[in-house]
Amino acid sequence: CCFADLECLVASGEHDGHGNYMTVPGLLQATSTGRLAALAAPRAQFIGVGLQDRFTPEACFDRARAELEDGYARAGAPDAIEFCIDPGTGHEETPAMRQAVLSFLEKHLISDSTG
Repeated sequence: CCFADLECLVASGEHDGHGNYMTVPGLLQATSTGRLAALAAPRAQFIGVGLQDRFTPEACFDRARAELEDGYARAGAPDAIEFCIDPGTGHEETPAMRQAVLSFLEKHLISDSTG
């Protein structure tokens, strides 16, 4: 329930709300959150966020999302990313996100393994 560009989080001061699990020494000099996540392309990827999450400011989410979508497009797999974005919730999994995750898993784990 958090997907945000780390450089943007640092600039906004919101990185302090996260633990050290969010950081790897030297990572920001090498890449960004969106480009790092795009390394999974062309494999399927699901991202759920609540835009009222102080740990995922919308501008930081937008930056990471744009880079992720660009990476998947360049890999020829723009449809392999699925987002569940709830503009009215915060840092939590909602029932709609849970259903979206279950549908995503069914589609990509069950259907892909039998097809």
